[in-house]
Amino acid sequence: MSLIIENGSIIANANSYVTDAEYVAYAGKRGLTIGDKSTDREKELIQAMDYIFNLESKMYGVRTEDTQENAYPRTGVYIRDVLLNANTIPTELKRGQMEAASAANAFNLLINTTSSNTKKEKLDTLEVEYFSGGSFETVRLDRVNNYMKPLLKNQSGLLVRI
Repeated sequence: MSLIIENGSIIANANSYVTDAEYVAYAGKRGLTIGDKSTDREKELIQAMDYIFNLESKMYGVRTEDTQENAYPRTGVYIRDVLLNANTIPTELKRGQMEAASAANAFNLLINTTSSNTKKEKLDTLEVEYFSGGSFETVRLDRVNNYMKPLLKNQSGLLVRI
C-alpha cells in the first residue's frame, strides 16, 4: 500500500490529500501521537480520508468532475469570502485530514455497530425492558471540526460514535 496524493488535478486512485512527510511534520509540531511506521501512518491517513468522504454531503460546492473519487477538488467553495480555484486542495482540508488521522491512531473513526438498548427480554408472554438512554460513547473531534468548519455548510453533528 502507498499513498497516492490528490493535488487538485483529479489523480486516479488518490487516497490522501497529504504526504506522509507532511503528516509527520504536522504532528511533530503539535505533539500529536501518530504511527511509528510509515505503513501505520498511511492507514491513519486513509481512514481519515474515509471520514472526510463521510462529510461530503455537508460540504460547500460540488465536485469538479462527476467521475472523481474524492470530495476535492470542488467548485463553488468560498473560504473567508474568497472563491477557491477549482483545482485547489484547501489547507483547512489537509489539516482536517491530518487531525483525523491522528485521532485514527487512537480509535476507529467510522465503525459498524448496532445497539438494541435492551436491558431485559422475556420470551413467554413477551416482555422487553430497555435501558434509559442506552449505553454508548460519543467522541468529539473538535480539532478536526475546527479546521473543517469553513468547508462545511452545517458544522453541528460532527461526532463519531464508538
